[in-house]
Amino acid sequence: MDCSTFVRRLGPLLLAILTALGPSAARGAPEPTLAAAPGDGTVRLRGRVLDRAGRPLVGVTVEAVDFAAAANQPRVVSGPEGRFTVSGLARRSLLLRLSHGSHYTELVPIDLQRPTRQGTVDAGALTMTARRPWRARLMFVGDTMLGRRFVDDDQDGVEGEPGDLIRPESRTADAERVLRFVRDALASADYTVVNLECVVTDRPGTPHPYKPYVLHSHPDALKGLVNAGVDAVSSGNNHVFDFLAPGVADTLEFLAAAGLDGTGAGINESQARQTAIVRAVNDVDVVLLGLSQMRVDGLDHATYRLVAEDPAKSGALYASAHNLGDFLAEAGEAFAVPMLHGGDEYARYPTAAMRALFVEAIEGGAGLVVAHHPHVLQGVAVVDGADAPRFVLMSLGNFLFDQTTHDTVESAIAVVDVDVRDGGHRVERVELIPVRLDGYVPRLLAGEALARVGRSIGHLSTTLPPARDGLRGAVVFPSRHRVLAFADPRHYATTDTREPVQLAVLGRDSGAVTFARRGGADNLARVDTDVPAQIWLGRDLLDHGDFEDGDVDGQTGDAFGWELSASAFVQGRTVRHGARAAALRRSAALDDTTSLVTRRRVPIDGDRPITVRGYLRGEAAGAVVVRARFFVDAELLGEQVVFTQKAGNYDWARFSATVTPPAGARGMHLSFRQDRPARGTGVAFIDDVRAIQWERTVRSGEAIPTPNKWDFVRFRDVAPDITRMDAVFTHRRYAAR
Repeated sequence: MDCSTFVRRLGPLLLAILTALGPSAARGAPEPTLAAAPGDGTVRLRGRVLDRAGRPLVGVTVEAVDFAAAANQPRVVSGPEGRFTVSGLARRSLLLRLSHGSHYTELVPIDLQRPTRQGTVDAGALTMTARRPWRARLMFVGDTMLGRRFVDDDQDGVEGEPGDLIRPESRTADAERVLRFVRDALASADYTVVNLECVVTDRPGTPHPYKPYVLHSHPDALKGLVNAGVDAVSSGNNHVFDFLAPGVADTLEFLAAAGLDGTGAGINESQARQTAIVRAVNDVDVVLLGLSQMRVDGLDHATYRLVAEDPAKSGALYASAHNLGDFLAEAGEAFAVPMLHGGDEYARYPTAAMRALFVEAIEGGAGLVVAHHPHVLQGVAVVDGADAPRFVLMSLGNFLFDQTTHDTVESAIAVVDVDVRDGGHRVERVELIPVRLDGYVPRLLAGEALARVGRSIGHLSTTLPPARDGLRGAVVFPSRHRVLAFADPRHYATTDTREPVQLAVLGRDSGAVTFARRGGADNLARVDTDVPAQIWLGRDLLDHGDFEDGDVDGQTGDAFGWELSASAFVQGRTVRHGARAAALRRSAALDDTTSLVTRRRVPIDGDRPITVRGYLRGEAAGAVVVRARFFVDAELLGEQVVFTQKAGNYDWARFSATVTPPAGARGMHLSFRQDRPARGTGVAFIDDVRAIQWERTVRSGEAIPTPNKWDFVRFRDVAPDITRMDAVFTHRRYAAR
């Protein structure tokens, strides 16, 4: 049993014990004064609403949606110049719902977790897109299912226990509750499509005999998707045949009964080819078809292949050149969207076979390609079509799934605006709305958490491995409260500035130097040095080391990514930066170890060194030991002590050490342990922890492709006898035109 499974099973019992001990213990805060959030009191939010052309919008209803508040959410109307102010808001993340009769409703995540000295937060310019004839807003989300751990969290075969999210007596209502944080976003589009990666059945009695994982959702839970605003599903994937022919038949029947458009599967290949969804969405003719590149999973036995075959073999529609080509030819002048399922699970880039399908689809006339299956985010790509570059959404990750590894809990909702112009279709805008799955429940992200995901998608797009197939990365970057993707450089602008940096050198090494961004869409474009040195670029793999609460769910201080307890918790009384930091509290009278550990293994490349750095502060604290444990899958390969801080009182001080993972390592856990203090109760505070993997070297003056997520620079093998050196970082900032 892995650590995360153990904690989930222990969770309800632990919560009951802590609740019995009192409110402070249940929060994981032994002393209320220590755990008091810096956001006591309220804050005022102001902003301005504009249309896409930058003109003010007057009369927009601005509603503050706070998931922790009762009814009667604050609501105002934008006035002259589109300006608005909302007062009396709690200092936690919330959604702004912007409504106007002539424009699409926008759900904007806002981070209000600010210190009490800041009384006003400026949301800046919020843009809305006009509704008009010949314009359709399509929305696509990633891998989705509502079974397995949703209905049986501890996987003991008994459903309806405490901790199960979807219970037998209330499946539809529970599914709606799971989707409550994203429901308004899903419903804001004209047409919303999910990749339904499971069978829909109430009689799962015929599991595939050769598959290690079989997935199904109950039809009552499926209704929760409908009630949340989902219009269609693609079943063209490797799980629609998980319960053989009866499962496929049930899926088709229950989708129709729920009023969902379905595509990508049939009782044979001929029927599956006829499942293309044909819709006129606001006078825009749209055609969608699901196809699966995956024919087998394990044993290649004709009876148990995953795809449909004529005359009587059911399954997913195979993504053959014949099936894809016929779909595009029959689509004619409509906006055609093939939804392709395949590639390698957990891979950050598409396989050669998937790349070939992407290019074939665009060159065959597809207006957009949407892909699924890796369960992790990939980047956005572009292929030149007959008249213009067209987008490929290579993987949107998990949207509603029960995986728990670090890289499977980040996702994105894709919003695609399609216009009919000059007799053809044009993708006017592609937005990505970052999502995080916490306890399998999707939540929108705000502030710096949103920007980090946006930079990651941009980095993956920029670093898409080059090939001569015509597939290249789009330009993707965070822009205020959204992430934008561009295929045409005329639609965005860049600004370059130079930052001189003076560095200390010890032993011919500068250590990790922070690239201090000047906004979410700021990127490292070049490094110049005045002396010879090897220049390394590094990325922070630990996206939750600041202990801030970046998701919009009405909660604060839940420290996504860390295992919390009554002695290891997040607080706001003592922080180095931001609104929160972690604390370890231990009494000299207690023998129990006090530790803070990452909840999930952080994916790493074992061939490259990692610098672990952060900040510690002590109040009569015992010694603090920082450790890194390295894994391949669930196998522990080794453990290293990264740093040891002596006991005592000390102000915030940085620690930094570089470790080399064992060969073959693919995952890492970090832990902070406070030893027994000398007397009384010791508290050690932790903030701004980073795990920097050094991935690439560049030469002085070499252009660095942007956008990217290079967070740190390191200068090694500096010329001998150099103790100080000068460097210049070139910042490249992106903005939509």
